[in-house]
Amino acid sequence: MSKGEHVGALKKLIMEDTIKGYKSIKKSAMILYHYLDDTQKGNIDYLKSIEYYTLNDFMFLDYQTRKNLEITENIRKGTRENTLLSILDKTRTAMGGRLLKKWLEQPLLNKEEILWRQSIISYLKNDLFLTDSLGKHLKDIYDIERILGKISYGNGNGRDLLALKNSLVSIEVIKKELMEKAFKPLVEVVEALGNPISLVELLENSINEEALLTVKDGSLIKEGYHKEGAELRTITKESKSLVLKLEADEKKRTGIKSMKIGYNRVFGYYIEVIKSNVHLVPDNYIIKQTIANGERYISEPLKELEYKIIHADEKLKQLEYEIFLGIREQVLSQTVSLKNLPIILQLLIVF
Repeated sequence: MSKGEHVGALKKLIMEDTIKGYKSIKKSAMILYHYLDDTQKGNIDYLKSIEYYTLNDFMFLDYQTRKNLEITENIRKGTRENTLLSILDKTRTAMGGRLLKKWLEQPLLNKEEILWRQSIISYLKNDLFLTDSLGKHLKDIYDIERILGKISYGNGNGRDLLALKNSLVSIEVIKKELMEKAFKPLVEVVEALGNPISLVELLENSINEEALLTVKDGSLIKEGYHKEGAELRTITKESKSLVLKLEADEKKRTGIKSMKIGYNRVFGYYIEVIKSNVHLVPDNYIIKQTIANGERYISEPLKELEYKIIHADEKLKQLEYEIFLGIREQVLSQTVSLKNLPIILQLLIVF
């Protein structure tokens, strides 16, 4: 996509957003987009939304003020030791820790927002069973914010999608527990989490639980998810039995009982015959290599089988990669609806 098209898409996004009419914001967004387009040297179509805030939302504390107050870093060493953050931070995840740090650096000014936070804190403080249960389930949730970032940028692998799926499963348990309490502020949190069931089902049915870190070496997609993949996987799994069958057929046809079919990375598959049986080798065998105790040959049926086995493995890896990209694209299409998940989860984690 060209820069012109990028800007056109951004213009459309800005005009459709709630910032319509704010010329200074539009101009700033355009400048920022140009900067990203020039510096990232890649596809930035993952930028699917624009968020803005005003300084009226929170108290603005400059760096020197935060440092003097030792909110998130101390004056002497510049670390978080003996700071307000170090005292208050009882969060169990990286997401929660990041949000708490942001809250301390940007104290709220809106009375309703302050009371809303306090109401949830008070409720959870008085329901230790719920707090303990939430804590256990929240520990099973991965850093969704980082995962979605990787997926958006096209770097997410199979394990990232599994982590996302497992996190969404835990979120469903959390949602159920919170809804049962019927406490309005918590119900509002649950409703904001959305309903990613279809995404869970997609990832559950498609991504192999033993997925590798790489995305081009196979073992990404579950068996049975794709028909062609199942056929190719059968060939690769049964390669040994196919070779043994050809070996048995050739022994019977030639009368060379001691022959064997082997494989190495240099020559591929070969038929090995010891010296004492070389005179029994049929005319359709082509000599490939002479070894100390005999000869190694290839034949047309063996070449065909080799091609079938080797290319089945290569095709399977390529097919799985293409399927994976399609699944990742489906996840990417839902990143806008999922983008609030990290924020809402951070709220729960901080509380």
